[in-house]
Amino acid sequence: MEMPVEIGRKYKIFFSDNNPMNRTAHIRAFVDEHYVVYRFWKKRKDRWEYVIDSVYYFKLLLKDGALIKDGFSKR
Repeated sequence: MEMPVEIGRKYKIFFSDNNPMNRTAHIRAFVDEHYVVYRFWKKRKDRWEYVIDSVYYFKLLLKDGALIKDGFSKR
């Protein structure tokens, strides 16, 4: 299965300005080629939050243009 993200890279997940779901995802690992483990900084709690999402979630983000490689450029 082709992965839309790479381990060790960071990606900006950007939906719209001032959207609380915007985040920079730091890709940590793949689980059974079906899930992606990533972390993002949670400002309110001042700590890293780890999340496991399906590869399909990242494919949909890429298709919709909400996934930006390296998290540096803005739409």
